[in-house]
Amino acid sequence: MDRKPQVWIVSDRPDMPESRIYALLPSLGVDLLFVHSASANPDNVARIRDGGAECAVVEFRNRLDFAASATLRRMLRQRPCDLIYATVNKPLAAVLRATIGFPRVKVVGYRGTIGHLSRFDPASWLTYFHPGLDHVVAVSDAVRRYFVDDLRFPESKVTRIYKGHDPAWYRDLTTDFQLPEALKGLTVVSFAGCLRPVKGIDYLLDAMRLIPADRRVGLLLVGGISDNRMRRRVEQAVAEDRRIVHVGFRKDATAIVARTDISVMPTVEREGLAKAAIEAQSQGVPAIVTDVGGLPEIVADGETGFVVPPRDARALADAIMTLAADPARRKAMGEAAVRRVSDVFDYRKSAASFANLFSALTTPATR
Repeated sequence: MDRKPQVWIVSDRPDMPESRIYALLPSLGVDLLFVHSASANPDNVARIRDGGAECAVVEFRNRLDFAASATLRRMLRQRPCDLIYATVNKPLAAVLRATIGFPRVKVVGYRGTIGHLSRFDPASWLTYFHPGLDHVVAVSDAVRRYFVDDLRFPESKVTRIYKGHDPAWYRDLTTDFQLPEALKGLTVVSFAGCLRPVKGIDYLLDAMRLIPADRRVGLLLVGGISDNRMRRRVEQAVAEDRRIVHVGFRKDATAIVARTDISVMPTVEREGLAKAAIEAQSQGVPAIVTDVGGLPEIVADGETGFVVPPRDARALADAIMTLAADPARRKAMGEAAVRRVSDVFDYRKSAASFANLFSALTTPATR
C-alpha cells in the first residue's frame, strides 16, 4: 500500500467551506496536521479535528515573523512532512523561511484574488515569487490565468481548485432580521460584502437611479464601509432614495440574502471567486454579476442569473428590471442556481482535488 502523504495545512483562521473541505482529507488518504491561530473559529477547528486531523496553534503576526518560522522549524524536526499548504500571505512567508534546509518538503500557496503581485515588489518575493514555492492553488480559472498569462508562471505550477460549497449548509440558517418597511412590497435586490469602490457600489447606486420608481425595486446593502468617500456616497443615496437601505455589517448576512429576491455582485476588478454570490445561489437566489475575474464562473448567464459588463450602470439596471418583472423566471433561475452549486462547486470535489494534488506533488516522480 502506498504511504499516505504527510501534509500540513497552515490556514490561520479557516472559514466554514475550508473547514468542511479539510475535514474530508484524512478520509481521502491524507495524514493531516492543521495549523491555525488561537483566534480561529473553534467550530471550524473542531470540524477539522473531528475529521481525523491533528491540530496545532501557531501565531503569525506579519510576513517577517521570524519567531513563527522558528516555531515551524522546530515542529518540522519533531514531525516531518512531505508538503505544507499555506493559505494566507503571513503564514506562507513564514513557511517558506521555515522550510529552508528541508529540500524534500514541498510548499504550496493559495491565491484567491487577482492583482497586487509584482516582481518589483519586495513583499511579493516573500511569498509567490519566493524560489522555495513549488505550487499555487488558484481559487478560480481567472486567478489561474492571472498567474500563467500575467505573471508567467509555468502552467504545471498552478492548479485551479474551487472553494466548494453545499446548498444543504444553508437550509436551516436563521436570522432575526426583519425587512425594513421601506422595502416591503418591493422586489428586493441585495448586496452582501464590504462596501468598497472595487465592489462596484458606485455603479449599483447609479443603476438604482436608472430604475423608475414604478418598477417597485428596492436595494438592501449588507456590509460595513471603511472607505470615507464610499460612506458619504451611500449615506447620500439612502437619504435621497427611500428604496435604498443600508443595514451595516451583519454576521447573519448570508441568511438575510436568502430573504431577498435577487443578489448582485457588481465588482469592477480583481475578483477571484465571490463567496457571497455562491452563498446566494446555494439558497436559490439568482445572481447578477459583472464579467470580472471568476464571477462568470459562478453564474451561468441566462440560466442561473445574468453576467453584465463592469462599470455599466445601464446594463446592471436592465438586468435587475428584467428579473424584477418576471417572478417565474427568478424562481426557475434560483432552482437552476442550486443545482449548479451542487454540481460545479461541490465541496467533496474540492477535497478530492486537494487529495489528488497533494499525492501528485509528493510522489517520488515529482521530486
